Amino acid sequence: MAYPLKGIRVLDLSRVLAGPFAGRMLCDLGADVVKLEPPEGDVTRFWGQKVGGVSGYFNQQNAGKRDISVDLRDPRGAELVKKLVVQADVLIENFRPDVMGRLGLDYATLAALNPALDYVVDIRLWRRVMETVPVRLTHLLCTLNWVWWRVRQPLAMHFLPILPAR
Repeated sequence: MAYPLKGIRVLDLSRVLAGPFAGRMLCDLGADVVKLEPPEGDVTRFWGQKVGGVSGYFNQQNAGKRDISVDLRDPRGAELVKKLVVQADVLIENFRPDVMGRLGLDYATLAALNPALDYVVDIRLWRRVMETVPVRLTHLLCTLNWVWWRVRQPLAMHFLPILPAR
C-alpha cells in the first residue's frame, strides 16, 4: 500500500491530546514523525492504566513515532531543534503562546531556517496565531486538508464496519 505522506518529515513537540493525535494521524498516513520529549518524559507516559509499565494512553497517541529526549530549556536543546527544523516539512507544537518565543523557536526564527516549514498549532491558539503567523493549518480537523494540499489528490479513506454487540 502506498502511503500519501511517505517522505514527509514531522517534528512533534506537542503533548497531551490534540497535537500528539494530529502527529499520529500524519504518521498513520506515512509521514516520518519524530516526537521530542523533555528529559523527564512526556507527562502522558504516567497517565492511566499501564501494561508492562507503559501507559496505554501514551502508546495510543504516539504509536509509530520515533522518539528523542531534548531539554528545550538548555540552549543546546534549542539548537538541536533548529538543526532538525532545517530537514523537517512540518512542526507541531501546542505550548502556551509565549513559550516558543522564549526558547528562541518562534515561527519567524524557524521559518528563516526553513521557509517551506509548515507550522501546526493547537486550535486553542488559533486566534493568536492568525494575528501573527501565516499558518496553513491547525488542530486535527485541518490535518486531512493539509494532506490533500500536500499531495494534491483525494485520500481513499477506509472505514471498518461497526458490528452490533452480541
